[in-house]
Amino acid sequence: MIACTSDDGTSRIDPDNGDEIASPTVTATPEPVSAADAQAVYAIVDALETHDEETIRPHLGLRNIPCSTSTSTGGPPRCVGGEADGDPIDAFYYSDCEGEYLRASELELPLTQLSRFEVEDAYRIGRKTDAGYEYAVVLVDSTPEREGKAWEAIINGGEVIGLLFSCSLSAEELVDARGYGDAVPTPEPVIATPAP
Repeated sequence: MIACTSDDGTSRIDPDNGDEIASPTVTATPEPVSAADAQAVYAIVDALETHDEETIRPHLGLRNIPCSTSTSTGGPPRCVGGEADGDPIDAFYYSDCEGEYLRASELELPLTQLSRFEVEDAYRIGRKTDAGYEYAVVLVDSTPEREGKAWEAIINGGEVIGLLFSCSLSAEELVDARGYGDAVPTPEPVIATPAP
């Protein structure tokens, strides 16, 4: 199964269980962004803007997902070693047109890529299903072979749980294809109250 985003932004693999789902294209007005969520999203944005892998690393998260003994491409994470079909494992969803699940020991590639991209903006994702993500940071690739092409860092629970390549879209085209509305507002600065 391919996890590449088509020109209309509709092809996607569910980062939770590997089943094909509809894209996170907004179908209704998403819930308002809470101040706490805005702070969490912008902590990730700030880390990405440093282009420093060690600053970004603590913001990567793994999802607990059942593994599968199936050998299909793009499906649930494959069971390895003594794992049985359906055993929960911790994984990060990565799609460079063809999707796969990465384990904690395999996060160097997405981490290196995240350190090279430019941040376009962050968006609230309006859910069509009970998908395991809430926000997306749209990123722009600056490498010569993919210059100007868009990626999405998918965020849930204040962590980046997946990195998805658009395969062909610019950031503007990706935002339009997804139907993303207003960007996540920049959080208000926290002002410390002086002690009495």
